[in-house]
Formats: sequence, C-alpha cells, structure tokens
Amino acid sequence: MSRARNRLLIVFLAVCLCLTGATGAVYGEEATGKPPGIASVLADGTPVLEDGSIWLTNKGAPLQKQLNLVAATGTSSAGYGINKAGKLVLWSGGQEPQVVADSSNVKQVGGDSWLLTDGSLWTMDRGTKKELASFKGTRAFDEADGVIAALSEAGDLRRYESTYAEPALVAKISDAAAIRKVKVGDDQVALLYEDGRVILYDVFHFGDDMKPIPETLATDGVDIGFSEDTTLLVVKKDGTAWINGTGLNVNKFKLNPIEGIDQLKRIVPAQGVPDFYAQQTNGSWVSFKSGKFSPLNVPAVERLSFEVSSLSPTVGGQIKGTVSLVYNTGETAKVPWGAVRVSIDKPYLLQPLEDGSFKSLGVGEATVTVEAGGIKQSLKLVSGMKNPLTNAKQVKGITYLPVKSVFQALGGTVSYKSSAKTYNIAVGTTSITITKGSAKATVNGKKVTMKGAPTENNGELLFSSDLLSQALGAKLKWDSAKQQMHVSIGAGQFIVKANQQTAGSSPSTAGSGKLYAVAATGNMAGWKVLKGHRYEKSLKIYFIYKNGMTSTKTEDIRPVNLSKKVSWVDDSGKKRTNTVGEIYELFQVFSGQYTDDWFSKKFGTLYADWLLSSTVDATQLVDEYLQSTGQMKTNNYPVTLTPDAQFE
Repeated sequence: MSRARNRLLIVFLAVCLCLTGATGAVYGEEATGKPPGIASVLADGTPVLEDGSIWLTNKGAPLQKQLNLVAATGTSSAGYGINKAGKLVLWSGGQEPQVVADSSNVKQVGGDSWLLTDGSLWTMDRGTKKELASFKGTRAFDEADGVIAALSEAGDLRRYESTYAEPALVAKISDAAAIRKVKVGDDQVALLYEDGRVILYDVFHFGDDMKPIPETLATDGVDIGFSEDTTLLVVKKDGTAWINGTGLNVNKFKLNPIEGIDQLKRIVPAQGVPDFYAQQTNGSWVSFKSGKFSPLNVPAVERLSFEVSSLSPTVGGQIKGTVSLVYNTGETAKVPWGAVRVSIDKPYLLQPLEDGSFKSLGVGEATVTVEAGGIKQSLKLVSGMKNPLTNAKQVKGITYLPVKSVFQALGGTVSYKSSAKTYNIAVGTTSITITKGSAKATVNGKKVTMKGAPTENNGELLFSSDLLSQALGAKLKWDSAKQQMHVSIGAGQFIVKANQQTAGSSPSTAGSGKLYAVAATGNMAGWKVLKGHRYEKSLKIYFIYKNGMTSTKTEDIRPVNLSKKVSWVDDSGKKRTNTVGEIYELFQVFSGQYTDDWFSKKFGTLYADWLLSSTVDATQLVDEYLQSTGQMKTNNYPVTLTPDAQFE
C-alpha cells in the first residue's frame, strides 16, 4: 500500500472515543458510592474486595466479578473461593466463574483442594470432584505445588506428595485446637499457634527416632507463609517481617528481619515480580520488592475506549468494533466482546454479531451503546446504500418508488394480504398499510393520503414517494437530469433510479445507431461485445446470454493518466495532493461510506469519470439489444405481482 494511500486511510478510518467514567464498579454495572477496600490478596496480587467481589483476568482483561467471596486461593486466571453461602466457587482458563455443584459447607480452600466442615478433604480430578480419603477428620490444611499438609482433629500432622503411597505422619500435636494456621512449603511444614508460636518441621531434620524435630522460630508471630523458594515469611506482633534461611539446618531455623517495612499484620507470599504482598496495621495493602514497598490499589476503570472501523457502513456490509478499558493501575485491556453489553436503538438497522462486528441491515441512523466497567458510551452510525435501486417512475409530477426494494433497504419488511389487497409494511416500530388502487394509507393506525394511488411498473408495485416523508420523516429530492430520486433518512441516503427506456422507444436512448454485437477476442473469447450504445467511446460492454440468463462485464477504455497529480481539500480544511490513481483507490475503499454528493463536491468531474463504469446499467443495454433482435422476450421480468404474491 502506498504512503499516500496510508495517509488517506488515516484521514478517513476508525474513530476512538475516550471518556472518564465511574471507578470501582462491578463489571457491567454502574458504580455508586465509595469503592470497597481490599479484604485479601491472591498470590499474583489479585485483590478480593470487602464486598466479596474479585478482579479476575478474562482473555487479558481484568474484570471485576461479584462472587460474594469470604475466602479465596490461587491466582486471577485460576483458583477456588468460598462464597457467603459456604459453597465452592471455581474459575479457570478465562471461563466465567461457577459455583461447583453439591459443594456446600466449605470451610477452607488451598491450592487445588478444599475442606468441608465435616472434616473431609476434596480435590478436582479431571473435572470431577474426588475425596482424599486418607485425610478424613481434617481440622486445617494447606496445599502448594501438589504437596499437602493436614492437621486432624485428633492432632495428627501429616504430609503427602505424589511419590507417597499414603500421607506420612510429621508430628503428633497435643493441642491441635490452639493452632491458627498450617502452611506447607516443599519439605517443610509450619504451624502458627494462637499464642504466637511459630513451629517449623523439616522432613530432612529428624532425630534418632527418624521423626522431624520441631523448631520454634518465634513466639510472637501473627501470620506466616512460604515464598516461591520455600523460605518462611513471618509477621510478628510488633508489625515487623522476618524470613528464615535456606541450605543448612542452622539457617533454616533462624529468622532474619526484612528491612524497609513494618507495621504489618498479614503477609501473602507472591508469585512473580514482588517478594510478597502485605496488609499494614492501618488496613492498606502494599507490595514489597528488594527493600521497597509500594501501595497496592484496588483496580478501577478510568476510561473506556470504543472504536469502530467505520462510522458509515454500507447496507449488507460489516464493520468491526472493539472496546478497551484503561485502569488506574496503568493497564489497558481489550474487553472480550462477549463481556460487553451492547444495545442498539434501532435493531432493524444494525445487528451486533458475536465477534464484535456490526452488520448494516438498512439505510438510516442507529445509535450503538456499549457498556463495560460501569461506563456507557453511545456512538451514532449512519448506513447507506452502495448501489442505487431501480424502477422509480414519474407520472404527472408524482414520483413512484418500488415497495419491496425501498422498504427492505430501510430495514423493513413487506407482506401482502390477498384477501384485502393490502401491503403490510413494518419499519422498526412504524407500521404502514397500503391498499392496491387506493391513495389512502395508514401509518401506525392513522389514515394518511398519498399524492397518488399505488401503481404497477415492470412487474413491481410502486407507491407514491411522499409516503416516506409522512411515515418516516424522509427528505426527498428528484433529480430530473439524472432521472433519479434521492432519499434521506437522517444522514442515511440512497438513490432510486428510473429505468432506462426499452428498445421499443427512441433509438437515441441506446446510441446514435442500431445496437449490434460482435464476437470478443483475447482473454474474453467466448463473450460478445455490444456495439452501437451511447457509451461506446468510454466503455466496452461484454456479455453472454445463455439459458435465459444474461452476464455482463464492463471495461473502461478511456485514456486516463493515473500519475497525474490532483489537489483537493479535506474536511478539516487541509490541502492535499495525490495522484489520480491514489484517488481512484480512495473512491474504491470508501464508496458506500460517503455520499455521491460528498465525493462530487470534493473531486468534481474526477469522481463522475470514475463512477461512470459502475453507474451504467450494462445489463439493461444488453437486454435492449436482445429484445430488439428477438433473442429475448420484451419485458421478460422475473417477478410479477399477483394478488397471491407474498413478500418476506
């Protein structure tokens, strides 16, 4: 693609609207009041909010979901939670979170397992719930990377990994009811007691009896957790954070202070960039990395970006829409179209598709409203017809238009009721009834009078065009020079051309002489070339007529200097210079998105010259020749209205 064309496309292509909106809203709902604070944090920094909602990642977009959670584990992309009803909630792979069937009375979640109030421990095995029978009577547990540590009501502290046939007994705890938290990290199991004791067991640190030796790391702990490298993090009652060593046993059982942070009460070891997340005594949350901490804020949508590939679709064509959210965290995420709420004020004109595209169904203006992150944004799209309709007719100053094609072009439907000889038309919420032979019509039940009664022409029913003004507020303009009607519905426009006269009329309609045909040569061998028509010096018309079907092709034979430079002024008043070839590409790309009047005002005869090959009705000229030579029956139209005809 040339640089000039790139510049042109930039001038005409997509529009992006960015608005400031409410923050902290549940996805797809309006935000009201102060956003809730953070109740807890998952290992990847995903916040669970005080109102029970959670920010989950769906195909790269962080979306706030109201799940009524009281506890959660895992990450934004996959994890488990407990809702206020005590049921298990599961999210994974960008799918919508779901409540697991028959999962009531959930007490605790950890890793890929959950504990019920009856002491049974469960996990998912290939999408099916499975009880871990060896852990009956469990009081508390933890799971990390497939390793499970569980404390029973009887005080048995057991550890299990995939290489074990059965869980191994780590220790017998005499005061199991005094233990607040159990954490596991590879070969180590840590216990936090209500009185602040932090006891660590290491399976490779054992006595002569081969049982792990309990080591007391602290007596004033308030929270514990294992980091990714299985070092133990401890928060003490004075708000300081500590960490044990690795390697030799003497280091494993000694805590060292973490400098640069204090006033903590909870700690969450992190997956990824930070060392850990922590809640301070004032309730705020921070992330900590290499001696520095930074606030952890609740994600909130700051603005919505709604973009479409064109504001002026062509009827029958499609345009692409995208919605992106920009967050206060600096992230920008494209929202999956299935998660965007879309409404259209005139659905008979525009149809939303599942992939985020919109299909234009009719000429006119339609307002699309999208909602994401609590923000609504509306955008007006104007649809037009790429090619003109045909079979307009003027009789005694009244312009008549074909019923079916015109109202279908407006996104409407037409049906015929033979018993009453009435045509029932629906365009959105507007209902219209036309009766054959009568200038009286009804619009939404009210009687109106047209300038003339419906008539037939070329096998189609025509109606007086002033009905469009009375029923739909259309603006009409008859172009006598071009023998065509311009119809405008708001900014949407289309043209209905009058049919050219048939061969039985004056010969001047076809050209200065008699129409005839010669055999085509070269790569068009097998076709015929029509001669004697009025456009012969500009267009070569090829055709094939077989089994009652006519196929035509046109070739522009005018000498055109595509390298010639032309200057023009865009809508912003800026003067631009392009070659004729580049401007022809512009016409091709944007025909149907901008009106003929717009192009004519900008480019004058240059547009008219380009338009010639697409506006000449080659088929009509060929049919005139075939009819005049007796090869085709005169007025052999494929559709003839009868009292029994049905319109869909």
